[in-house]
Amino acid sequence: MDDELSQQLQDCIALGVARTPHQNLLFIVDQLVESAARALSPGVNDPYTAIICMRWLGSGLIVMTHRQDPEPYRYDSDENLRVVAKSVTFRDVCSAIIDQLRPYYATDRNAAIQMMQTIATVRSCTRNEDRRALLNEHADKLLTSAQMIPLSEYDITHLRDADQRVSSDGSGDDQGQREPEWTNG
Repeated sequence: MDDELSQQLQDCIALGVARTPHQNLLFIVDQLVESAARALSPGVNDPYTAIICMRWLGSGLIVMTHRQDPEPYRYDSDENLRVVAKSVTFRDVCSAIIDQLRPYYATDRNAAIQMMQTIATVRSCTRNEDRRALLNEHADKLLTSAQMIPLSEYDITHLRDADQRVSSDGSGDDQGQREPEWTNG
């Protein structure tokens, strides 16, 4: 490799000590998840901030429902395989959001209801059956978690209603149609 080619390659790489949202989708997800988790911690107890974070995260998931997961294979203009990259999938982002936040939102009635509504709204926006099944699993895990902690039967019923209100006919209300616009303003 000559010096010119080496310099061209070096110009394609940026190194730094911190991730950015442009380089790593999970970076911004992690920031919002961490903000929501801190807001729901006993020392802070600010469910409103957590709910706002969940709404933003849900809006991001809605955008992802309209896209296919990226292929890991990258080809050059001559169709030669050049890179096999680890792709961030819808499943990865759902897990990063819902699984990481579960210990926090499951113990707070308002946050749990918001997360259930978020799951149901995202589910109503996708036609992909695998993604719907994944979101159903997350809704079931939320209900199971909520039943294991001291939420009242009334609150558990309210959680179930939040799930069924959007998903009973499979199409949802118009909330899913409004969410993508909400991210712009």
